[in-house]
Amino acid sequence: MSQKLLNFPTVQFLQIPATVPGGIYSDLQNAGILTSDIYYRLNEENYKWVAQTNWTYEAIFDLEIPIPEDQSVFLDCHGLDTVATLKLNEVEIGRSDNMFVRYKFPIETGILQQKLSNRLVVEFQSPIEFARQKFEQQSQDYIVPPTCTFPQGDCHANHIRKMQSSFG
Repeated sequence: MSQKLLNFPTVQFLQIPATVPGGIYSDLQNAGILTSDIYYRLNEENYKWVAQTNWTYEAIFDLEIPIPEDQSVFLDCHGLDTVATLKLNEVEIGRSDNMFVRYKFPIETGILQQKLSNRLVVEFQSPIEFARQKFEQQSQDYIVPPTCTFPQGDCHANHIRKMQSSFG
């Protein structure tokens, strides 16, 4: 398997190494983009842009072992951090919207290429943006409190299946 890459959003086509399993904050720290500890002083506020950004992880791999025709193939995902779209060789194979669920996505015959470079892409949507969108959709019918009155943190954590401490 080749090195996993993370597309950096503010500079088009800039890629940094990523660790999977791992997380965006540690990947950005290891790349020298986040230059001080995320838990130090006001860095939660200084690094808020990370959670407000969409991120793309990518891996290129070769399939060395032939898959018998009577076998099913699944991509088994433990701990996708909430809102993601997964593509294998440009074909969407699944979506996630719940941090607390283990996902097993079936790979249809013909998508996975034998002994050729396969490209797995995981596009993560900002959980802050997703929660805001869900709040706006739901509030067309009625308001679920709290509306955003927090002095610190991010709004609408109750509209997403994600660890609530992720919202400040």
